[in-house]
Amino acid sequence: MAFTQLNKLTLLTNLAFLLSLIMRYYPVLQGTITESTILITGLLLSVLLNLVWLCSLLYRLLVKKIPPGKQIITILNGLIILVQVYLLLSGITHLTEFDYDPSDY
Repeated sequence: MAFTQLNKLTLLTNLAFLLSLIMRYYPVLQGTITESTILITGLLLSVLLNLVWLCSLLYRLLVKKIPPGKQIITILNGLIILVQVYLLLSGITHLTEFDYDPSDY
């Protein structure tokens, strides 16, 4: 798959990711196949394609010495990946918080 096709496909899944975040606060299309498709594409495929896209970008940059183009699609993908990393790290830190109270023992 060419890098530009991967770039565009990653952007589409990232837009589905943003739409799934919006759907969390504004419930629309509840119980429909469209909602399921958007959620699966946005929450699952977006993360997987972002990993593939980042690996492809690093390969082109480090091995082939081709700098990434300053296209709006590349910039948007990078920004959305930063949002996903922030959400992932905040979720991990929230899961690892322990409410330790020594007076309980």
